[in-house]
Amino acid sequence: MNTTPKPSADNETTPPPLDTDTPPHRGETAPTTDDIRGAATSSARDASRTGVYEHELAGVREVAVDIARAAEEIHGVSARLTAVLSHSGLAASVTRSPRTGMAAQRALVRAAVHSNGLGFALTGGRLVNVPEKLGTLTGRERLASLVAVASLRLRIAAATRTHPELLENEGVRRLVEAITSDRSIQAMRELRRLAKDDDVSRALNDIAPIFTELLALNALLDEDPFNDESGWAIASGRPIRHEPLLGVTVNAVCRWDVGRGTAEPVDLTRQEDEEISTEGTITGMMRNIAVLKNTGRAYLQEVHGADGILRYILYAPGMQGGMPRNDSPQDLVGAWRNTLMDESPYTRALVCAVEAFGVPEGAEIALMGHSEGGAAVMNLAQDPDVHSRYTITHVIAVGAPVDFKRPPKTAFVATITNQHDLIPCLDGQGPGSPFHLHPDWYVVDYQDDTHRFPACHHALKYLANLENDLHEAREHIDSALAPYQGQVSRAQAYQLFDEIRPPAGFPFLAVPTTPRQISTGTVETPVRCFDGTAATLLFAVPAAAAAQALAGTGLAPVTVRGRAVAAVMVRALHDTSVGPHNEVALAVLVQDPWRPGSLRCWPDLLKPADRRRSGLHVLDLAVDQELPRAVADEVWGFPAFAAQVTATFGKGRLTAAIRRDGQTLLTLAGRLGPWAPAPATDLVCYSLQEGQGLRSLVNAHGLQRAHPASNLRLTATPGHPMTDRVHALGLDRARPILALVAPSYQARLDESLPVHIPR
Repeated sequence: MNTTPKPSADNETTPPPLDTDTPPHRGETAPTTDDIRGAATSSARDASRTGVYEHELAGVREVAVDIARAAEEIHGVSARLTAVLSHSGLAASVTRSPRTGMAAQRALVRAAVHSNGLGFALTGGRLVNVPEKLGTLTGRERLASLVAVASLRLRIAAATRTHPELLENEGVRRLVEAITSDRSIQAMRELRRLAKDDDVSRALNDIAPIFTELLALNALLDEDPFNDESGWAIASGRPIRHEPLLGVTVNAVCRWDVGRGTAEPVDLTRQEDEEISTEGTITGMMRNIAVLKNTGRAYLQEVHGADGILRYILYAPGMQGGMPRNDSPQDLVGAWRNTLMDESPYTRALVCAVEAFGVPEGAEIALMGHSEGGAAVMNLAQDPDVHSRYTITHVIAVGAPVDFKRPPKTAFVATITNQHDLIPCLDGQGPGSPFHLHPDWYVVDYQDDTHRFPACHHALKYLANLENDLHEAREHIDSALAPYQGQVSRAQAYQLFDEIRPPAGFPFLAVPTTPRQISTGTVETPVRCFDGTAATLLFAVPAAAAAQALAGTGLAPVTVRGRAVAAVMVRALHDTSVGPHNEVALAVLVQDPWRPGSLRCWPDLLKPADRRRSGLHVLDLAVDQELPRAVADEVWGFPAFAAQVTATFGKGRLTAAIRRDGQTLLTLAGRLGPWAPAPATDLVCYSLQEGQGLRSLVNAHGLQRAHPASNLRLTATPGHPMTDRVHALGLDRARPILALVAPSYQARLDESLPVHIPR
């Protein structure tokens, strides 16, 4: 384990900030790859000369900074020369004095575009924008870029001294050689070979300490004119404004990260509540980040200090998994924005959480963040409005890209970074950067050969390093955090969102409710399903069998040429007002009880549910939870029974099963096949409850898919009333004539209305 803590300007174990006004060294040449490899191997053999090497590396990095400054000066000369060439006064001087004017113009043009001058140095201004990019596309090199490349090569040389294992990997050595020699195609081949031979994780781990330098070299040397600015920013220690591979601007990505930011209080699970630390130490804080995981939440603690003062700790975890753009501010585009910009929906959501927790103005607060959360708390700390309302005392960022952040000078700022972790490099400043931008921060920059990316980025890995390896750093940070090592008087987790969220299910499910007493307690009607997946499978069955199944109900089946329609309805309901549950129902399509006639039924089925006369009669309903079973039986009069019901939708397949007493009663499985979009289907259900007829409505919301050619198969084992009816209807081993599947199912099940059904 090698650590490089920088507690203060007068107690640093790495070189102090460089004097960038020193003139660049003359006669320096960039080392070849063989020179670099030889130096690294020599370094590994002679560990006793560590102090000498540290001094040499400091000198190499100082030269790299000097050369980068010289490159910027040359770049500035190129811009001024381009401005002169494009100025209208130069053309006028040629007209006034053709002989001397033409000679001067030729000399300036030669200096601007000839390889013995500044290279193809046309830059800056709209008039030369196209020629400048054409020059890059055609491979015309600039002197300024080549000087910047020399600086980056020296940085790689210094990094390989610190990490001699870099060039022990033959693939990495060939990759570095291809990039530094401006062989882009060969570099891509070597990178693909690395990923293929070693796996992507090991390849990234091997190049992590020089990752940003390789990106900058590629940007400056390739033929893409749009990523040059990123290469310049990395080489000169400035914030990047374009991503280094394709040159996409920060704004082009960040415009997708929009929202006012909001926070809603949520409860921790019982296990999380037991694992949450109240220590107020760096390991305790890191443990809390690991407990919260990347689930789109933040966490606040109120600490009653030994001095009697109430202080507060805000925890901000890293990026949430899922789509690059979702309703959480902790998504991929949010991570990009937090890294390269000063505010985001994440920071605004954190402010909402602090306000909701009731942190009083002027109170002392410590900010702790990991990965994207580290960048977010830095942005929060440097927000003038935030640090004018609250006293930001500590800002700790772990595994986060925060080099260009500017928190208040009065705060204790600590950063902890594993040199093989690529995430902190995303702002363009990797472990090989010679620019010490914050000598007043406490920087822990270490390497651990046993950790590989992305494993070394995980909160638990950083926690393990702090507990087992970084003893000096842990003790120093804990000493600074002493005021927060008191008793936690209260705490709260908050779910963060990009936008203020409407009520659940709004507007479809935002309806008045009425309490209804049933045998298991009180439920609210209508029963609402906020999220689920539903499938309705229609089968053609003999009309006589359907009529026999409806005997005694007063209902008649809808028929066409001696055939009736039976329905098997599979529901996987993840979020409902009566709890999550699965259910499978068997039903028959029935005519209007008061004006029977099959011809009237088909146009009637196209009407909204509240104006429809035809409907379904549920013959059997299997439910896997007691409360929804009781509601179905007592509120709607469905013949519901308890069973183990499973329903799985995914990858174009549907699998469902009903089991009871260890026996499989019914299974439904197969591929759904091609589909076409269809509107949601509302249902009208007729049932009997102790001789009383009931009519109930099921209002559905959301598009569904119509599968006209599925290969689903229904199989049933006789011996249960439901499966006996399946066999009586001829559904065993049958395939549906139509499958309707709603992947995002919402429904509102109104309370049933008593009706008289003629018999």
